[in-house]
Amino acid sequence: MVKPENLMALLHGRKNYYKTWSALKNKALDFACKDLKRLYDQRIIDQYPVYQPFYQSEEAETHHHMPDHITFTFIDRANTGDTSGGATVPEELQGVRARLKWRLYTQYHVDEKIAVLESQRLALDMQGELEDWFQKKDYFIRKCQQEHRKINVGAYIAKALDGFLKDHHA
Repeated sequence: MVKPENLMALLHGRKNYYKTWSALKNKALDFACKDLKRLYDQRIIDQYPVYQPFYQSEEAETHHHMPDHITFTFIDRANTGDTSGGATVPEELQGVRARLKWRLYTQYHVDEKIAVLESQRLALDMQGELEDWFQKKDYFIRKCQQEHRKINVGAYIAKALDGFLKDHHA
């Protein structure tokens, strides 16, 4: 995760180089990410980045403000957890999956069997987007609780996480 201002300072030497999110996106990020994806598809490199802007509120997103932060995820051929051909799951991925299972079970009260099944679908390259996803879900849950609306947190998180993982082809 990186703040847009810090990324601009890193790229151009000053924090306010681009005035709008669309300028930063169109002139720097899209071009670089598409070029790296092209090299990945041609098997010249083994990783490429994708990014997702994160907005604290939907209002800022609709008014084209700079996002609160940008989450970069590196898609890597080696970190998906694919065990075909006798490959083993890397220790780092096992640890990430165990932490997700524990988080689902303890923090959100998801059924243990479902927590195990959902955590096994996680790949390392989903971590950044998943953290942003959890922030948005936590915000929604808090909002429901403040408005005294009944919500089954475990079922809500389990169903939403299933959708997230399907969107990421897991």
